Amino acid sequence: MSEKVLKVSHLDVYYNRRQILKDISFQVNKGEVVGLVGESGCGKTTLAKTLLGIQKCYTGEINCVAKMPQMIFQDPYSSLNPAKKIGWILEEPLKLNTGYDAAERKKRVEEMLQRVELDTTLADRFPSQLSGGQRQRVSICQALMLEPEFIIADEPVSALDVTIQAQILELLKKLQRDMQLSLLFISHDLRVVYQLCDKVLIMKDGSIVESGNTEQIYFSPQNEYTKLLLDSKN
Repeated sequence: MSEKVLKVSHLDVYYNRRQILKDISFQVNKGEVVGLVGESGCGKTTLAKTLLGIQKCYTGEINCVAKMPQMIFQDPYSSLNPAKKIGWILEEPLKLNTGYDAAERKKRVEEMLQRVELDTTLADRFPSQLSGGQRQRVSICQALMLEPEFIIADEPVSALDVTIQAQILELLKKLQRDMQLSLLFISHDLRVVYQLCDKVLIMKDGSIVESGNTEQIYFSPQNEYTKLLLDSKN
């Protein structure tokens, strides 16, 4: 039996008394990548914020056994402090959550930069001095600093061009495999999800309208909205 990292049961989420998400239920197992797909405004980011405890107005159950789940954001530039160097940004979670001294923190930063295939000299640069692809690698690195078991990736490649997208997806695959990460991968693009995910949840208007393994969703969709999403990518 698979070990659950996250289980969501009958989740209803509200914002300003308006219901945004309706009866959401799913689970993520250890080492599994689950894709959450839907058009802009369907509630994907609201779900991510609720899972991380940012959005607190909800009913239902969220059972996350992973310690300190982390998030990779869509726009790496706005999620990185432009006034601080990369080394400082990556050290900050270690300062707040570990007993590492300065030398240990620096060593950890260098190890993690190498893990996301960046030169360690980038620690001395500001975010504005990096390319979009490099900034997204730093954002991934930041999410991994505390070795979380579970990561939510919110449209992490949508702001990148196709070539860089492919490189970042390959990196995420490698990191997920090597570190046995569990991921909730949010996207509007089923082609991207097909490359990375084990299972897929299709969201429309705040509800999950179809779910299943990736091959099943991609080649034998049952819901008309899922078929529409697939047709729009062909």
